[in-house]
Amino acid sequence: MNKLSYILLVCIFSMFCCKQKTENIKTEISSSKKQLIIRQEQNVISPKKWLITVDNDSFKENNLPFFFETFFKDNIPEIIYPYYKISQELKDFLIKNDYEGEEYNCFLLPSIYNLNVFLIDVLRGDSSYYIILLADSKEIKDMKEIGHIGDESNISTFDIGEDYIIKKYKGFREGKTILKKISITKEGEFIAIKE
Repeated sequence: MNKLSYILLVCIFSMFCCKQKTENIKTEISSSKKQLIIRQEQNVISPKKWLITVDNDSFKENNLPFFFETFFKDNIPEIIYPYYKISQELKDFLIKNDYEGEEYNCFLLPSIYNLNVFLIDVLRGDSSYYIILLADSKEIKDMKEIGHIGDESNISTFDIGEDYIIKKYKGFREGKTILKKISITKEGEFIAIKE
């Protein structure tokens, strides 16, 4: 191999490596920009119409990502997962939509697109239904059942990512399989992500 062929081979290899690094960096920047845009577009919306605090304490948000298995394993310690009781108006809304329960625990998630995001655990007998709900300070925009525990033959669980991609699974732990992915639109609706 002569000197010119060697130099040409090194140049081609270097160009290929640079192209790969550039594509990886572009992907990382795109993902970071999306997160920044989502965070810049959100304002803090008061959840007072929908949630009840003790002695008018301030509301504490739960961090994302929210992994159901970690939450379930920890058995809802309030220090790690602060939760609130819901207002009568929100309770009436849930009952009207076939989610009457004996108890309601609501986890406040970070707001997105100027909307409150609530994860509500509806306890009914030996079952728990997990509802994710979007609301502004005046009205409820959309809701979706994302999990159900109780009947062992019909368990569904979920994870909520930092980017609000919600993964709904059939089953629990090792035996779970993904059913669908859901995201939130700027208009305050849940939509299925097509793959």
